Amino acid sequence: MKDKMARQKSGELKPGNDLEEFVGEIEPVTVGREALSAQIIQQAKSGLDEFGIELIDVQLRRIAYEASVEAKVYERMISERQRIAQHIRSVGQGEKAKIEGKISKDLKEIESEAYRRVEIAKGTADAKAIRIYAQAMNADPALYKFLRTLEAYKRPSPRGAPSFFPPTANSFAFCAENRAPVS
Repeated sequence: MKDKMARQKSGELKPGNDLEEFVGEIEPVTVGREALSAQIIQQAKSGLDEFGIELIDVQLRRIAYEASVEAKVYERMISERQRIAQHIRSVGQGEKAKIEGKISKDLKEIESEAYRRVEIAKGTADAKAIRIYAQAMNADPALYKFLRTLEAYKRPSPRGAPSFFPPTANSFAFCAENRAPVS
């Protein structure tokens, strides 16, 4: 210790350029401030006894690292925070996927129930229409004949040929039967 102080006074050894200074790999922190203070007191007491100095307490307020060590400490802190942030993001993405899956499932259930109800309503309406249509056809066979003729008029001629009906065709029978007298 004396040799070290003498070398510092003579200028051979500048503070901060100590050979014992921590450089390179960062050791993992295994003790807290109190334990570190106790270690410093223990090591410093032995060197100060020679000078008649009694060391009572050491309090660490701030630890200043060498620039290269400080950069590594900050890199380590940043990588740890990034790892934590990535973990939180992945958990969030998982929750998002769960929520979206539940929404998709619920939406499909709602759509299928709505489709089922629509089809039931259509079937009920079709059945009612068929029943009314059948009652009308049974009530008046001439109405059935007339409707079938109208359906025939709707169908196009073969190969797009124009349709010509002679005046004697059965198609005009309805017109002749129901024609009102001309005054």
